[in-house]
Amino acid sequence: MDAGLARNGRRLFGGEVRWGLLGFLFLVSCGVGDPSTWEAVVPAERLEMDWWEDRHEEKTEASGRCEVAFVGDSITQGWEKTGKEVWDRYFADRNALNLGFSGDRTEHVLWRLENGEAEEVRPKVFVVMIGTNNTGTRGDSPEETAAGIEAIVKKLRDGWPQSKVLLLGVFPRDSRAWAGDRRK
Repeated sequence: MDAGLARNGRRLFGGEVRWGLLGFLFLVSCGVGDPSTWEAVVPAERLEMDWWEDRHEEKTEASGRCEVAFVGDSITQGWEKTGKEVWDRYFADRNALNLGFSGDRTEHVLWRLENGEAEEVRPKVFVVMIGTNNTGTRGDSPEETAAGIEAIVKKLRDGWPQSKVLLLGVFPRDSRAWAGDRRK
């Protein structure tokens, strides 16, 4: 640490306060808050939506041999309809499981994993692509979105230690590189 900063820290704070604590307190005072309370990391359900509840129940019943499980939002769910031909060609013979739910954010994936999805399967790999609805729909900060994604990866590693996790990047929400959502 710079000697000047150390001297100033001791002089200003009696040598009792560490710079890391000062940074944390500054972030909290600026409204960043405790990361463990961010919506992105607190499991949340969407059971008020009939289709979501029905899909969750269907996915909790999945069992048996599964080589790959895709976890995500509408982009992932879209493989069942608009991407069906490609899905059938490349993933059907791998007994792939599609755990994509339209509109989901990281907290919804956390809730689904804590409430029985993929519980009875042991895929070789989880392919995770989530976060665009955090940054785009709700406007979460990149830090909050990353914390939610990190919580999902931890949950997968803890619950399915024999499986690998392939984390894909968050897709941009606008085709223009200078657009607000893309610049986050």
